[in-house]
Amino acid sequence: MNTNNPPRVIGLVQARMGSTRLPKKSLAKISGRPMAFCVLDRLASSPLTTDVAITTSTESIDDELVDVATMEGIKISRGPLDDIVQRLYLACKDFNADYIVRAWGDCPLMTEDTVTNIIDFCLEKNLSYASNCLLGKRTYPAGTDIEIYSREALGYLHNHITDDSMREFPAEFILKNQDKFAVDYLQMSPDLSKIYMTVDYPDDLDAAREIYKVILENDLSFSLKTIEKIAIEKPELLNLFSLAPRNIEYKEFINKVRGENE
Repeated sequence: MNTNNPPRVIGLVQARMGSTRLPKKSLAKISGRPMAFCVLDRLASSPLTTDVAITTSTESIDDELVDVATMEGIKISRGPLDDIVQRLYLACKDFNADYIVRAWGDCPLMTEDTVTNIIDFCLEKNLSYASNCLLGKRTYPAGTDIEIYSREALGYLHNHITDDSMREFPAEFILKNQDKFAVDYLQMSPDLSKIYMTVDYPDDLDAAREIYKVILENDLSFSLKTIEKIAIEKPELLNLFSLAPRNIEYKEFINKVRGENE
């Protein structure tokens, strides 16, 4: 990486207000901070991000999220609800990004080192796409899901994906067309993939709030080491997360396109 002219790396939180399992969860408060903004804080805390923003849809239900973010001075990019390729591509153009780091607004326990790791991994290997959350290759905790796309990769996706479902789940297009991209998958040791910390249900929100209390009251960092420490010393906190099914739509989609039973 040329430190004299570093790339513009934009941390982007994908968030919406229309969740059916936990409506308006993006603005649900965790230690007084809207959940999606907690994720944004982790992206901003990495020394390798140039700027951060939220991407949401143009649907009227997401106007409230935009209004709250705007009042806080948070940058916003908007696009079609289910066309994630278009939303990422628009954000890349809006913020003149060389790379877009995509995180999700229901992952309030994202860690700073996860963000830095994926960016460093991508830049060091000159990748056009990297991820730590591919099913079958995951070693990071669920709830620290992250991807990075180069500007060129997003341009290719925008111009070449014609199937609507693939435009909602662009990583699957990349997986099926790896000859067209420089791709690799970030892994870690120890394997913490059995830890689930995404917020999909009310129980998950309560669990995230309890873990935030522990982190803040004990002046701990938002790091993978902290998550590992909690897993060892306070496993009951992680056990508060719901055992209900997660990523239902995505798993149904990959079962269809991969022909697998994940």
